[in-house]
Parts: sequence; structure tokens; C-alpha cells
Amino acid sequence: MHDDDQPVTKKELTKILDERFDAFEKRFEEKLDEKLDEKLDQKLAAALEYNNAILFGQISRYFDKRLQSELAPLRHSLQQMQDNLDGLLKRMDDVDKERAVMNVQLGRHDTWIGQLADHTGAHLRPQQLRQ
Repeated sequence: MHDDDQPVTKKELTKILDERFDAFEKRFEEKLDEKLDEKLDQKLAAALEYNNAILFGQISRYFDKRLQSELAPLRHSLQQMQDNLDGLLKRMDDVDKERAVMNVQLGRHDTWIGQLADHTGAHLRPQQLRQ
């Protein structure tokens, strides 16, 4: 712009300072934009994470309630089936006990009838096998 021997004019000095100031201002704005973008990204990420946590909590509660409401009738039916099965098993156990008692009683009757037949001399058909 000028020779080193020549003094700098006010116009040239203003131009040099404007150029340097513009360059500084540009670098400052770029750094500021960078920092603002970084801060904004951090705040947006935090807000998004918070909103996602709330959303997933709400979705989870919704599905828990929905699942519970859908499972309630199923649990009731299952409990009824279990109660019915318990009742049937109890009856089968009772019948098995009654049969055991009846078999013992029938064995006694067979013994008594055999003893009566021996004392009276009656022959039973088919012949009883007594031990």
C-alpha cells in the first residue's frame, strides 16, 4: 500500500484498521457462533433427554395399565380353573378313600360269607378261594 519511507495517511490507517477490525470481528463472530451452537446443542440434548424420559415414563405407565386391564380377566379365569381343578382333585381323593374302605368292607363280607358257608355246609358257586 505504501512505502516504508512514506508516512501513513489517515485514510490508509483507517483502511488498515478497518480491515483488521473486520477480520477480528469475523473471527469473533465465528467463535461466538461456535460457542453458542455448542451451548445450544447441550441445552437441546438435555431438554430432549428430559422430554424422552417423561415420554417413556408415560408410555410405560400406559402399557402397564393396559396390560393389567387385559390380564385381569385372564387371571380371574385362571384362578377359577385352578379352583375347579382343586375341587376335582379333592373329589377324586375322596372317591379313592371310599373305594379303599369299600374294598376292605367287601373283603370282610367275603370272609364272613365264606365262614357262614363253611358252618352251614353250603356250597357257593363259584367256589371261594380262602386263604
